[in-house]
Amino acid sequence: MSLYPHHRIQKACVLTLFLALIAGCGGVSQVNLRPSITSDTETVLEQDSGIVVAHVVNAGTAPLPFNFLTVTPKNFNESEKIKAERLEAVGTVVGESSFFVSSIPAGNYSVSNIMGYHSSGEYWYQRWASGDIELGTFSVKPGEITDLGTLIYYPKSQEEKYIETLLRSPGSTNKTLVQSYAPFLDYHPGQVLSWDEDGNEDQRFSVYAATVQNPVVYNERYIAPNNSVYFIGKLGFILQRTEDGDWIEQAVETDADLNAIAVNDEGSIAIGGEQSAIFFKKKEAEEWQTIEIPRPYVVADILFTADGQLDILMWHRKGAKIERINPLSPKNSVTQASYVPYWGWKTASGEAITPPKQKGYSKPTPELMQLAYVYSQAIDDKFYIFAGEKKVHGDSFPYIAPVNKRTTISYTQTNSKIEAVGKIGEAVDRTLDAGAIKLGIKKASFWSWTGKDKYLRFDKEKNDWIPINMAVNRCLGLTKKAMRCKVNGEIVTRNGYFSFLGIPVFSSPLDAIAFVEFTSSTSSKDGKPDLGIVTTNDGGESWTVISKELPGKYCASTIPEVKDALLVACSGMSSDFYQSTDNGKSWEHVRQSENF
Repeated sequence: MSLYPHHRIQKACVLTLFLALIAGCGGVSQVNLRPSITSDTETVLEQDSGIVVAHVVNAGTAPLPFNFLTVTPKNFNESEKIKAERLEAVGTVVGESSFFVSSIPAGNYSVSNIMGYHSSGEYWYQRWASGDIELGTFSVKPGEITDLGTLIYYPKSQEEKYIETLLRSPGSTNKTLVQSYAPFLDYHPGQVLSWDEDGNEDQRFSVYAATVQNPVVYNERYIAPNNSVYFIGKLGFILQRTEDGDWIEQAVETDADLNAIAVNDEGSIAIGGEQSAIFFKKKEAEEWQTIEIPRPYVVADILFTADGQLDILMWHRKGAKIERINPLSPKNSVTQASYVPYWGWKTASGEAITPPKQKGYSKPTPELMQLAYVYSQAIDDKFYIFAGEKKVHGDSFPYIAPVNKRTTISYTQTNSKIEAVGKIGEAVDRTLDAGAIKLGIKKASFWSWTGKDKYLRFDKEKNDWIPINMAVNRCLGLTKKAMRCKVNGEIVTRNGYFSFLGIPVFSSPLDAIAFVEFTSSTSSKDGKPDLGIVTTNDGGESWTVISKELPGKYCASTIPEVKDALLVACSGMSSDFYQSTDNGKSWEHVRQSENF
């Protein structure tokens, strides 16, 4: 599991906290809350007001988006009556990024901060990052649109600390996002306002380029037919580890998150993610081809067909579908299956595969249901698609509220057949590649005090998911009645409980190695986290400590897709990688991030 930068999940009176939020956080004492504009009826502006649009990319490890953007007028300190303006994000955007479109009074402004604030019942989550004068200034004029392009939150590591940075993507615009979420705006790229010229574009581009090439987290890993492993994530960056252990960097022209990738036997590659686009390149081609998909869909997964077409799993809050596209003639696409919240999956011919189940005399509420996630997983030569729904009241999506409904189907490419599935989707939240086997995970809820996921192994004989034990026996050789023993002259409890820092990597159905953090009761005397490497030979029922040293500081994110070595990423702090060919006894630093 990645190491998170500072954010908080707390239990408190939400009303009081929300009032505090409106009053201002992060150094701003007074703010006007500016809701997002969601229809053309709301574009009737107040006198002397203009519209600001902005895209905020969350390039950190904490998954929730920043849903507030605060801008401060130039004359803010001249009077207590002058307030900052806090823009609220559009609530229907899918992913970890956010999009803002709000009206604010005309004037000259700078960015004060971005903030993520999410609540569910009596629990709340909050984090923020402050802007800097180096971001620049901008003007808002009556009746006009100011496009701030893309702002990027990036937790830059410096020694053992994070520096919460906010930077600009030079020259970026929000034309695509406006078309997806605010098509009613009279937006013409050559006529909108933007940042004031200050002569610092070259410096900004250097920082931006270094940020793109040094991600602290990847969204997806993928093993290609030629055994290359691809890492994709933020800001269009693609990292490839070849079968020979070489590293290749690529990028596509986007600031959006990349979530899906596929490579066929011929070497053609397709990549997709946010902002309704797929990037396609044949093996020998030098340039990427951009294929647009219907807005506001985002890409969840991509599959190549035997004849070189693409099956695209795409979704937004109000629907999902599987679309077959020929990358050489993408306009001639064919829908294979579709999904509508509450009503479930239907075939291309309209046959309901997962119809709603009415419970008792409760009134159906299809209009309240929205998709929280759609993802897929190949398990035992079958392709499964998982969907989760939440009830949504109002304009804001309840990110940390529990999922109300889960649905799972299997999809067969050869005949486009979809079938309802129960066991896999109901037993675990999702499945992950863990080397020789797949592991299921029960995701920790956002109000969990530990924040740690629970792993399960599927037992084919029992036809059930078996929890992976998270304790080591430190009193080896003693009877089970012995609850304590002496180790290196110190009395310790028999069971040393831990949580996983990365996915356990299985070399066989029963043998695995994992990086763990022991609970506070077993922490070291100097107060630092008690970390270690453990192994199992019985499928995770019992574990043995083989080392108390990690390959590098905070480097414990295992890469199970790599089969020829034990590869570990320093996820959350840098883009460094370490590799071991002797099952963790020694380590080689195989890729080092840039210090910028």
